[in-house]
Amino acid sequence: DRKDAAVRRHAAACLGEMAEHGAKVAAELCRDADPHVRVSALRALGKLGRRAAPYADAAAALLEDPDVLVRADAVDALGRMGDSTHVEAVARLLGDADADVRMYTVSALVALADVDEAFVAAVARLLEDSDAGVRKTAVEAFGGMGRAAIPHAAAIARCHSDEDPEVRQAAVDVVGDLAEANALPFATLIRFMEDADGRVREAAVRKLVQCEGAPPDHLEDVVALLEDDAWEVRKAVVDALGAPGADPKDGDAAYADELIDRLRDDEGAVRVAAADILRRSGQATTVHADAVDHLLRYDEVTEAVERGWSPERVAHMETVERLVRESAFFALLETGSASAAHAQAVANRLRDKYWLLRRDAILVLGMLGEAGGGPPP
Repeated sequence: DRKDAAVRRHAAACLGEMAEHGAKVAAELCRDADPHVRVSALRALGKLGRRAAPYADAAAALLEDPDVLVRADAVDALGRMGDSTHVEAVARLLGDADADVRMYTVSALVALADVDEAFVAAVARLLEDSDAGVRKTAVEAFGGMGRAAIPHAAAIARCHSDEDPEVRQAAVDVVGDLAEANALPFATLIRFMEDADGRVREAAVRKLVQCEGAPPDHLEDVVALLEDDAWEVRKAVVDALGAPGADPKDGDAAYADELIDRLRDDEGAVRVAAADILRRSGQATTVHADAVDHLLRYDEVTEAVERGWSPERVAHMETVERLVRESAFFALLETGSASAAHAQAVANRLRDKYWLLRRDAILVLGMLGEAGGGPPP
């Protein structure tokens, strides 16, 4: 009855913690009349992974189960068990009517199947699947295929126009790898930086900077996104300018100027990243007075409290505020670039709630005194 089925289902869910004996009982419960019990049993087998491989036949027997969840979990369990004896039966589910089953099948086959032409071609066909989750899983599968993905580079590149942003975001990494392998031009990857979705643009920026063999002028395309509407994209650009080979200390003063401009960014995380790169690169000597003043006076906490934001968000703002001010002091102290123009903003931090900032304020004011700039009245 229903009550007994519920008991069996909960019991099956615990079998994944019982090693070999649990696998044996779970395999027996795969024949249960209740589909929920079969699902719990399959998940227990999957949780046990390769330890449950001797019982793979029990999972394989459910690949054609009438219940969608059972089929999906049967495929998933076989993938986790590492059983390759049922690869052909698993592969047939690439054409299953249910999108979740197709998605789990791709993931299972990546774990089980040899990356031969037939398998790669089957995954390529799923790039045109009607379900976005399946298309995303197919793209991610290509990411683990190495050079086997090259014959399908053009199809992967077409994901740039996919209607789902998660598919496009997943494609960024694969397109970048293909560009590094000279299977696609880097212009294909750069095109993703024009995407309507900020997450895709951010991913494209980060991937382009990581790629070896990118054209020397690729940073110009990256720098153009410093005015992007999404702060995550702007931060990705700032991080890119601090990457090896793009550091302002390498002599490109234009990028130092761009980083200094980001000290006034609307988003605290961007300001912190820019200040930190300037500090590490030795370019903080170019930080003029109003930029440092802006950093030291930075205050998001007051507004957050006034708006009634959650304590967690206020605490986050306090952390950002502290990091912004710390970056300003680091710049002044490590480069010795403090001047009388900074004195008032520095003196205001003598009342800061964080003792480290009060200490740094004293150090900077002492530096100004030695230089004859003196503290403000």
